[in-house]
Amino acid sequence: MTYPKRHLLDGETIVDERGTHPIKLAPSLFALLVIFSALGVGFVFWKNAPTWFGIALGVVFLSALVYLYAKLLIFRSTQVVLTSQRLIYRSGIFKRISRDIPLGSIVDLVSRQTLFKRVVGVGDVELRINAQNEPVVLRDLSQPKRLVALTHGAVESLERSRVSAAIAGSEPLDLTREYRRLIALQRKGVITLHELVDQARSLGIDHVAKNVEATDT
Repeated sequence: MTYPKRHLLDGETIVDERGTHPIKLAPSLFALLVIFSALGVGFVFWKNAPTWFGIALGVVFLSALVYLYAKLLIFRSTQVVLTSQRLIYRSGIFKRISRDIPLGSIVDLVSRQTLFKRVVGVGDVELRINAQNEPVVLRDLSQPKRLVALTHGAVESLERSRVSAAIAGSEPLDLTREYRRLIALQRKGVITLHELVDQARSLGIDHVAKNVEATDT
């Protein structure tokens, strides 16, 4: 399911789009395989069984088809979209869950995979967000490490654009907030130590540059 472009903000572009890994359907498909196998055996012996038995088999068969269709719809409805400004999570059919996480509010994110999940290319992505104690966990995604890398890149690009706009004078800049943001980016590995010093100097935050240089030496 493709994310509708009409829902994008002005100047916003889609960086990555993915859904739940097909392995998520494995338990349901296995259960349906058992049910259909049992139904096959039941239809073989239906000739010598009463009419109600055949009706019961038909009801079970139709119920299994409806269950399979619902599982496929839920699977296709789960979507994680990374844009140049947000990380969007959508899931559900009748009870629709939709959450937009601004990239600037993401403090940290990591991927988590067991040995089996690494083999099949599936895993969870855990996000820590400003002013929120509990992390947000996106489960059973395809190639979670790639999503983490792309998100880090999008955050870095957004920060560089914001800093450039501030330097150009197109928006006011809170130096204290910028100091904290630069330090956080450097600690997460989004920017290097030298990039931190250069950006601090370009913004006129001389004490940041001096402190970092003193620590480096």
